[in-house]
Amino acid sequence: MISIVMPCYNCETSLVRTAECIRAQTVADWELIAVDDGSSDGTGAALDALARADARIRVIHQENGGLSAARNTGIDWVFANSASRWIAFVDSDDWVHPDFLKVLYETAEQTLCKLSVCDYFRTSGKDFPAQPDGEVRKLSSGDYYCGRFHNGGTATAWNKLYHRSLFQKLRYPVGKLHEDEFTTYRLVYQVKEVGFSPRVLYAYYQNPAGIMKSAWSPKRLD
Repeated sequence: MISIVMPCYNCETSLVRTAECIRAQTVADWELIAVDDGSSDGTGAALDALARADARIRVIHQENGGLSAARNTGIDWVFANSASRWIAFVDSDDWVHPDFLKVLYETAEQTLCKLSVCDYFRTSGKDFPAQPDGEVRKLSSGDYYCGRFHNGGTATAWNKLYHRSLFQKLRYPVGKLHEDEFTTYRLVYQVKEVGFSPRVLYAYYQNPAGIMKSAWSPKRLD
C-alpha cells in the first residue's frame, strides 16, 4: 500500500485533474489523503465528492495552517490509521504520469532503498514528453543531493517515494516558506542511498500567481 498525501488550499479548479491522474495509476494499491487546509472556495466540497466516488480517497478538513501543517496532518493520519509502508506527496495543481507510483516502487525495490526519486518537468499545461525508460541507479546521498543526474527538484517533497519509517520522528516546519529545504536533506542523509529513475513522471505546474512567482519578501530568506 502507498499513501499519497495531497495538501489542498483553494484549488477547486485543479484538484479534480490531479485526483484523476492518481486514480489512473497503474498500481491500484494506494490511498489518497487529501487535506483541505481551510479553503474558502469549493475545494472541500469537491474533495468530498471525489471521496464518495472512490473509497481509496480520504478527506481531512482543518483550519488553515499552511503547506507544512497540511502535509504533517496527512503523515499523522497515515501513522494513526494506515498499514501502508510507503508515502508520496503530490501537490494539488500538479499531475503525475500513470506509471508514477509503479516506477518509484519498483526503483525502491530494485535498489533496496527506502527513498526513490524520479525526474520531473516544469509545465504550464503541456503533457509528459516522450522518453525512454533509462537506467535505474543507486546513488549515494551526496551524489544525489548534488543534483548530478536530473534537472533540479533535489529538495522537493514531491517526485519521491519514502518508506514511512523515515517520518517516524520527522515533520515539516510549520510557518516556513521552502519548507522542503528544511526537511528533504534530512530524509536523504538518513537513508545514505537513494534509488533514482531518470523517467519524467511528475509534472510541476508553473502557476504565474503561485508562491514561487510572487513578489519578493523577507520570508523568502527562509
